[in-house]
Amino acid sequence: MKLQGFLPSKIKINTHLKNNWVPILVFGIVWLVITIFIMTITKLTLSHLPITIAPAGQVDNEYKVLSDPISDMLGTFIFGIVGILFFSIVTTTMIYHVINKEMKTGEISLWMTAPLARRQIILSKIVFVWIVDLIILTPSLVFILIWSSQAIDAKQHFGFVILQAVMFISFLFLLPIIFTVICVALVNYGRLSKFINAGIIVYMLATFVMIMLSSTKGQITNPLSWMGNVKYIAIQSLNVNILNFYPLTLQNHYLIEGFRVAKINLSQLPWFISAFFINLILCAGLVYLTIWNFNKKDLAL
Repeated sequence: MKLQGFLPSKIKINTHLKNNWVPILVFGIVWLVITIFIMTITKLTLSHLPITIAPAGQVDNEYKVLSDPISDMLGTFIFGIVGILFFSIVTTTMIYHVINKEMKTGEISLWMTAPLARRQIILSKIVFVWIVDLIILTPSLVFILIWSSQAIDAKQHFGFVILQAVMFISFLFLLPIIFTVICVALVNYGRLSKFINAGIIVYMLATFVMIMLSSTKGQITNPLSWMGNVKYIAIQSLNVNILNFYPLTLQNHYLIEGFRVAKINLSQLPWFISAFFINLILCAGLVYLTIWNFNKKDLAL
């Protein structure tokens, strides 16, 4: 019985899922459409070229990239800034509906009449948001894996696509907790939590743009190269891209079906592994902080 008090309530999670199935379905369809569009747009315009996970080129004396590889679509967009911004919107929408709104209106007090500990109530809501993210992500993830398995270099690089998906999921576990701890802490301060969480989303977008501007070609003469330093304080730096094939060289490649296909650059592997565990540790710490803060709150609002 003591252990049960530390576990989320299935009844509460199922109740939230039943009450929010429409927005969950809409978000899921929208994200699946976005994923399919991003993954297939290059193939639709250049249908004569093979699908590759890594950058590929003709076998000649130059490394000419033929089309945008799957790695660029995943690392830059789907598992990158587009995915982060989309799931930030999903997460904050669900958090404000099942946590912020209930606490501000006093509706959450109704759950106090049930045989549930306070920690179970807030933990159930956190787990609900995690489940929503996974429900929305799963169909697009299945498509990504099926599409990637058709690549001519799937034998060499498919495992890294799976690793990138695992990294993104670990970041999706951390992201809702960042927003949740702010909502719970500032529930008595009107819209302040909304402004702060919106500021976090804008901050991630701004730092992404700065990093992109700093990494343009000709960095030696690029006056914006200093902007690359923001990667050390960017939240999305904890979502490390393992699908890195740059710089492209003639020596570091496979010859597959008449094409020169780049080998993966594993220079970021140590940081990839470290970031994964940092995400889990931060997630656990912020969950504890959220529960502690929720237990201190006066729910008679």
